[in-house]
Amino acid sequence: EGTGDISFYEDTGTTAKLFWDASAESLGIGTDSPSRPLTVNGLAGFRNSTTGFASSDGFDIGVGGSDAYIVQRENANIIIETNGAERMRIDSSGRVGIGKAPSGYALDVIAPFSSGDAGAYIEAAEFNKGILTLNHTNSSVNVPLVSVQKSGSDVVTIDSSGSVGIGTDSPSAKL
Repeated sequence: EGTGDISFYEDTGTTAKLFWDASAESLGIGTDSPSRPLTVNGLAGFRNSTTGFASSDGFDIGVGGSDAYIVQRENANIIIETNGAERMRIDSSGRVGIGKAPSGYALDVIAPFSSGDAGAYIEAAEFNKGILTLNHTNSSVNVPLVSVQKSGSDVVTIDSSGSVGIGTDSPSAKL
C-alpha cells in the first residue's frame, strides 16, 4: 500500500523535480519537501504566445538566495490591481505610478480624497535624520527644488539657492 505521494524525476532519476505530497496535499516544483500548497524552488516563469517562450521572454517571480524577484522580461509594464482596479504601475522605463499611470516623473502619485484622507503620509520613527530629503544634483540647471502647486500653478517654490517664493516660481529673496 502506497502513501499516495507522486514524484517525477530528472533524466538521471535521482532528483525529484515535481513532487506531490499526498498527506500534506502540497506540490513541490524543484523540491521534494513542499512547505506550502505550492512550493517552487527558484523562479517560476509565465509565458504566452505574445511574449514568446524563451527564457528571456515573459514574466518571472521567485527567489534567488535570500532575495525575492519580480522580473518583467518584456519592454512592458508591471501592473498591480486590487478590487478589480489598477492601483500601481511600473512602466518599462522604471517610472512608478500609484493611483494613476506614470507620467514623466520617476514617481507619480494621485489619491482620491475624502474627508480626512491625505495624498501621501511620511513618518520618521527616529528624528536624527530628515523625514523628507530632496537632493538637487545638477547645479547647472536652475529649476525649483520644491514646488507646491494648485491646479497646475506654483503656489510655493523653494529654489536651488534656498529662496522661498509664495505665489511666484522665481523668488528673488530668501522669503
